Amino acid sequence: ERRLFPKSVNVINKYEISKSEHLAFNLDNLVEQIRSKNPSVFLIHDIAGMGKSTKSIHLGLELKKNLTNFYVLRIELGKPKCIKILKQFKKEKEKDPMKFLQSFIKRNQFEEKLFEQLYNRGRVIFLLDAFDEIPKDYVETATEILKKLIRKNQKIKNQVIITSRSNCLNRLNEN
Repeated sequence: ERRLFPKSVNVINKYEISKSEHLAFNLDNLVEQIRSKNPSVFLIHDIAGMGKSTKSIHLGLELKKNLTNFYVLRIELGKPKCIKILKQFKKEKEKDPMKFLQSFIKRNQFEEKLFEQLYNRGRVIFLLDAFDEIPKDYVETATEILKKLIRKNQKIKNQVIITSRSNCLNRLNEN
């Protein structure tokens, strides 16, 4: 299938979570869904300026507080560090998602080992913020890496959470 997201993907729009709240984004419910590991891929989307990145920061903190036996890796996809790494990966023939993700881990043996062990046990949560902010030149590379990550995680059940503007959802399902 050519779509980025398998049929089990949970698409979360702020209006679908809780229409009664001012921000309409219930972190407790989302943390519980993530804890249950079903589904393993989440997409948080909305229009520009509605606070998706702020929500992803709060979500990351909430996950670290409530799921202490998980490794939470938040990556800001539109930031210079990520763009530099995507630029390097664009040149590579085989785009290994683990190699990409490990580029964002603090470089010490303990943290690398911890990440690897928790990853293999399905205890890593990837919080990939601002897919819509990836420059056009690197969207295809990022999409390829995400597809491989999602496919690989179908069995292991690590969580993948992606934030994006709603108008970029088509980009996620192209290719």
